[in-house]
Amino acid sequence: MIYGGKSQNGGQREKIMKIGALAGAAVFFAGWAARKWLGKRKLGGNQWKRTFGVKEGIDLRINLVMRDMDVGDYDKKIISLLAQLTDVGTIRKSFFLDRLAILKEDPLQRIIVIEDVKQKQLLATGTLCIEPKFIHMAGFAGHIEDVVVDGPFRGKGLGSKVVRKLVNLAKMYGCYKVILDCKKHNVAFYEKLGFFVKEVQMALYFPETQTADEISLAQYISKVETMGDNLVARQLSKSDLEKGDFVNLLGQLTTVGSIPEAFLKKRLELLRKSNRELMFVIEDTKLEKIVAAGTLLVEYKFIHSAGKCAHIEDVVVDKNCRGRGLGKKIVCKLRDAAKLLGCYKCILDCSKKNVGFYEKCGFKENEVCMALYFDGSHRKKKAVSS
Repeated sequence: MIYGGKSQNGGQREKIMKIGALAGAAVFFAGWAARKWLGKRKLGGNQWKRTFGVKEGIDLRINLVMRDMDVGDYDKKIISLLAQLTDVGTIRKSFFLDRLAILKEDPLQRIIVIEDVKQKQLLATGTLCIEPKFIHMAGFAGHIEDVVVDGPFRGKGLGSKVVRKLVNLAKMYGCYKVILDCKKHNVAFYEKLGFFVKEVQMALYFPETQTADEISLAQYISKVETMGDNLVARQLSKSDLEKGDFVNLLGQLTTVGSIPEAFLKKRLELLRKSNRELMFVIEDTKLEKIVAAGTLLVEYKFIHSAGKCAHIEDVVVDKNCRGRGLGKKIVCKLRDAAKLLGCYKCILDCSKKNVGFYEKCGFKENEVCMALYFDGSHRKKKAVSS
């Protein structure tokens, strides 16, 4: 959910233009550093370190600074600000500091704030989650989450500044796209920022089983579940990458590209260490190949009693094995894992024609999924694959 409007220019246009030139130079050098960090090759990269931070003045006249969230923000009422977005619950300062320490060590999630440094007041915040993928040359997808502006300061362009900064961060990380979910009445706002309506967001809530704990995903690595009909569900393994059937299966979903096997193995190893993603596959033991796959991305939040949100991504079923209920099996496997992990909700984005299928899996149509592709491909063809 986001609130935005027109920016105030004030009477210092010349100063702001000078500041803008300096900011532009800073963005250029930050972008250069990020590209060096990601490596020279066109692959997504497997080194995830937080090598650039956010701290910039955005309006000298009213003393605003945009920066990464820090330990002092609890006392500056960050929880009250988030409560203007949705239910937050009670979060103790000690828990806030522990959760923030975890997030600061996570190079795949960034939370930024806008502060009035003179008043020591937080006016806006937003989150960027980076999802490493195996598709699109092992690229990255950015997820914008939990954007909110303090009520008295809405309509002053702060929401736009937060979203643009998150988009720029995603670009610096090397993402090929950024997606977000919003209410229908906010679609026009995001369209002005370059996004387009892509799909439908579906959601399923688990309020009775949610927890705030950080859960180790390693417990799933060795688990194998027999599903009948010669099918077993398990986590993606290095041997799957050696055989190549996993990559071939993803090629039925969207563009994958030519990726060296060693790079794919390194990506899988780092995903496991990140404690952020589970890569479920269903194998037909008789055919000796993977026939369905899907990803579960776990996002840690400060809303909903510091809950966890699960994102289902990149669900695909082998075209030669459809009609066996594999789509429902893999989606339900991902859904059930989200519940077992204590997530308060599980969300996914799908085309309008697939809404009925996901409703049968327990999901309900919730919001609008919007996307921005950095190669501009959505301007040529609106129906872009994920």
